Amino acid sequence: AQAAAAAAAAKDGAGAAAGAEALQALERLCAEIGSRGLTPLTLFEGGPAQIKILDPIFHEVGDRPQKGMELSETKQLQRRLTKERRAASRQLSRDAATLQLLNSQKDKTLRTKRTFERKRVGLMMEEETAMLKKLRTESDGGMDTSIKRYSAKKEAKQANKRVGGNATAETTPTTPEAAADKAAKAKKSKVSYKAKA
Repeated sequence: AQAAAAAAAAKDGAGAAAGAEALQALERLCAEIGSRGLTPLTLFEGGPAQIKILDPIFHEVGDRPQKGMELSETKQLQRRLTKERRAASRQLSRDAATLQLLNSQKDKTLRTKRTFERKRVGLMMEEETAMLKKLRTESDGGMDTSIKRYSAKKEAKQANKRVGGNATAETTPTTPEAAADKAAKAKKSKVSYKAKA
């Protein structure tokens, strides 16, 4: 028991000595901080803010400044927006023209097909009409001249063909004497007509 008590007393003495040393170190740190003076807390340590200084630009006589360098950023963005809008409008116009051309080609193809079909159907109807007329004429032979003639005196006219004017083969003289007499009579009638005139 005495040994345990002696060990506890030695432990307490070592703890008291360590506490005294820690207290002295804290007092020294506080004294050092107090000698420095108090400063405001900062997140990052750095130098004071500096004013930005821009180097001046000098243009020689006759130099042409770059276009748009005198414009502000807002003005440049507005001009860029205007250019993009105009480019989009031009592209839309081209697309509309292309679509119109394609639609016109489709309409042209459709019209061509309709015209071809109309002609084909018309030709078929004409052929059918001609066939029906032919069938009607072949039904009783009333319009067929090879079976029945329109004129009853056709054979007589063909047998007594005209020679010239009202003269026919029957009234035309066949001998030279008769022809000469006929010519003399014709000449005489012409002379008498001139005398009367």
